[in-house]
Amino acid sequence: NYVQPQNIIACTNCGMAPMPFNVAEKKIKSLVNGTKLFSKYIGH
Repeated sequence: NYVQPQNIIACTNCGMAPMPFNVAEKKIKSLVNGTKLFSKYIGH
């Protein structure tokens, strides 16, 4: 049994407030890139 793609949500697992802006920015960019990669993998 697998989760349907429409039920997957990309999000951070921690707060961004306590970290430096450049670190938070890199985390968000990685999240976006991972989301794009997964979308391509599932054919969207």
